[in-house]
Amino acid sequence: MGKGTTIITTEPIYVTVVRPSGPTFTLIDIPGITHMTADGQADVHEITKGMVESYIKDPNMVILVVIPATDDFGNAEALKLAKKYDPYGLRTLGVVTKSDLIKPDSDIVQRIKMEGKNIQLELGFIALRCRTPGEVKEGITRAEAMASEHRLFEKDELLSQLAPAQWGLRTLVRQIVAVQANRVEAFIPEIKQLLSTRLMEAEAEAERLAPACASDAARSSRMNEMIRRIDLDLHDILTGARHFDDKKLHLPTVWVDLAEEFGQVIHSATPDYLSAEYKEMLKVSLKEVQGVSPQNFMMYPIFRKSLVAAFFKTATSANEVGGILFSAAKTMVSKMQDAMQEALDAKVDEYITEFPRLNDHVKDRISQLLKTQSRVVVHHLEAILKAELAKPFTFNHYYMDTLNKVRNGVMSRSRSLMMVGSRDQALRVGDRVTPSKGNASKGKDSKGTVVKCNPDSTAEVDIFWDDGTAQTVYDNGLLQLLGAEAIEGVTGDFIEDAAKIFTKGQSNSDQAVIDMQLSIFSYSKVLLKCILDDVPKLVWSELLYTVNVELSSFVKKELMDPANLAELMAEDPVKASKRKRLELTITRFKESLKIMRAIK
Repeated sequence: MGKGTTIITTEPIYVTVVRPSGPTFTLIDIPGITHMTADGQADVHEITKGMVESYIKDPNMVILVVIPATDDFGNAEALKLAKKYDPYGLRTLGVVTKSDLIKPDSDIVQRIKMEGKNIQLELGFIALRCRTPGEVKEGITRAEAMASEHRLFEKDELLSQLAPAQWGLRTLVRQIVAVQANRVEAFIPEIKQLLSTRLMEAEAEAERLAPACASDAARSSRMNEMIRRIDLDLHDILTGARHFDDKKLHLPTVWVDLAEEFGQVIHSATPDYLSAEYKEMLKVSLKEVQGVSPQNFMMYPIFRKSLVAAFFKTATSANEVGGILFSAAKTMVSKMQDAMQEALDAKVDEYITEFPRLNDHVKDRISQLLKTQSRVVVHHLEAILKAELAKPFTFNHYYMDTLNKVRNGVMSRSRSLMMVGSRDQALRVGDRVTPSKGNASKGKDSKGTVVKCNPDSTAEVDIFWDDGTAQTVYDNGLLQLLGAEAIEGVTGDFIEDAAKIFTKGQSNSDQAVIDMQLSIFSYSKVLLKCILDDVPKLVWSELLYTVNVELSSFVKKELMDPANLAELMAEDPVKASKRKRLELTITRFKESLKIMRAIK
């Protein structure tokens, strides 16, 4: 019975009957094929017909077609379906019920005997007289009912014409058992083949589920091999020895991208030291220290204050570092750590697949190593930045080179503004020059540097041209001073403004501001060049390279204890349970196959 408005459903109800003796078989009682129900279930015919077909299409199923004796066998839809799925009638039995309700003129005997043009079944029909609902209520036993059935078929004028093999419940049971035995016997070769195939499949599956490592030596060997593969892959990733399709394994590329990102963050946060705004800020700072120290670019408090404001402004004490350099560097370290964790986790998942607990343990150890090395990087960063904060200083010639280059540009432009006569202009060593319009010995776009001036002649100078050639010019009227050449970070406006200050001979204070701007600008370029190289190299050295060197020993440190390793490499409980069930199945298959092979 179905739920709600549905009277009939395809969901089966299972009833198990156990008795000490008798044949063993499964009886499936299917509702009769119905066309109409009292409550008008519209699809009842499709449901009942489909249910019948779903069972009787199985070639190993014995079909009992139950037809009331009072019905026309020819109109029985169940018989038509049986002939469709069992055309030779090798497994179809006709069961005629309600034999006690026939009329005296009934042709039931002829139909059961299949005489004339009546429906023919290979296994024939068997007539029954079942207990009525009233007899069941009265407590009539099965034995009493079978006795009544026997009297009916022996005494009834029509039914007594049937042979004993054509009526009775005992006859039906014997026939069912015989048909079932014939079906089993016919199916034995197929059963043997099926059992053999299933047994081989089960044994192959059991072999696949067999414990990977059954001894301490086997576990140790297997563990070492898995860690070795992870270690070698990391080495190949960092050295480029092999190409990996998975982009999260491209750690050198990640490192380069993070280094560029680090540089972009620092450059974007670096003040424009040569801007008019910064110049005004320096003027205010210089006024604050007037009378304390000379007004020049070596005025240490102003110089240091400017660097602190740009790069260390969040430092909370003299013993701590903060600011954009430290935060951007830590961000790079953190992102590189995350990228390495993701890449190494992928490798652990690739090579440690059978031991979930070992997989988790190795990932945890790798995480610890990465965190340790990240702290090492940050510690080194703190030391470098503390040193810079404590003593802004450099031996790098790039500082003076940049400073002099900008100064020369300013002074060259300043002297140009003074309108010194072409032949009277006093060229100096280091001046940058270009040929004048009347100089045909060099192209108009040539540039060179004055390397020597003749003390006896203001017009005679030695020039080293940028194309690598040298020339002595005896008439400096053939040369023209360059203004500011292209210097990264130096604008033409700054050169022009600074040149005007020096040309007009303005106050020491104004010139001190210019010197301070140039000094801070040049020093910050040196500082950033060092930092933008040192931080990425430090990340590579202490995070990528050192992790690769120490990975194997660090991970295996806690795996040397056989008991600990055995616990981490213990068989997965789900897998063990599946394997035990499979072993039981294999045993049953073997026993069944042994019995089948014994049957001749």
